[in-house]
Amino acid sequence: MRLFFVFAVMVLAGLCRQVSAEGAAQPPIEAYGERAAVRSMSMSPSGDQLAFILRLEGRDILMTHSVEEGLKPRMDLTELQGNWIWFATEDYIIIRGYSTLRVLGYRGEFDHSAAFAYNLTTGKTRQLLRNTEELYPAQSGLGRVIGRLEESGELLMPAYTGRTDTDIAKAVFRVDPKTGRGSILFKGLKHTLGWFLAPDG
Repeated sequence: MRLFFVFAVMVLAGLCRQVSAEGAAQPPIEAYGERAAVRSMSMSPSGDQLAFILRLEGRDILMTHSVEEGLKPRMDLTELQGNWIWFATEDYIIIRGYSTLRVLGYRGEFDHSAAFAYNLTTGKTRQLLRNTEELYPAQSGLGRVIGRLEESGELLMPAYTGRTDTDIAKAVFRVDPKTGRGSILFKGLKHTLGWFLAPDG
């Protein structure tokens, strides 16, 4: 008897959901591909500020909220195709964006990701790992940030180093968010896949 009661409740619940779904207005097909209105929230190290991406009228806006300043728009991320942010320090928000590039000497196009440091005080943005001589040319995935050195505030970013296919190796770069330039902290071997790092690097 108990089993029959449970079965009856399940059937009734299923019928109710079906009736509710049939009676509700269905969203247009375009709505399923739309990005979330609010995404990629990140708290500052002190906990005093909150950053997130706001989707507003087809644009992606970097927003911050604090007790002192309230809700404040910072910059338009639409052109950068920003889809991820991280509050690295009290002064810098890291943004990961994408673009499609053609590189001289390489056939076709490839999707290029890059990381940008947004300065909350000046409102300026710098691309990270730009003008770094040791970088292997025409590589994707340059938008990854895997940590931060606590004392210097430098960011840790994995990338390939080398000039030819014979001397290519994966390395961890220490990157200054103020200038965007990086230098090699650790250099791996040709078959190195990843790194595990302590907070002090």
